[in-house]
Amino acid sequence: RCRLGRRQAASRRCCRSQRFSTVVDGPDLPAGHFNLGVALAKLGVFEEAAAQFTETMRLDPKHAQARAFLQKLEQARSGLPPARN
Repeated sequence: RCRLGRRQAASRRCCRSQRFSTVVDGPDLPAGHFNLGVALAKLGVFEEAAAQFTETMRLDPKHAQARAFLQKLEQARSGLPPARN
């Protein structure tokens, strides 16, 4: 798992490592893409995070967490307030 510490540079290196690991070890595993998307979103790399959540949903269309994160990213991009459940 990618740990997001105090130093963003170290976190970015970790995420690059996680991205490589996701692609090599389990490109068809939704959990790997979802976890990478969360880490990228925390780093502020929103376009790449959205791509990972989209891939998660392609692999598992019922993945509710990926759908929720993707909706939040899309709302933030469009400037809409988050939906309340």
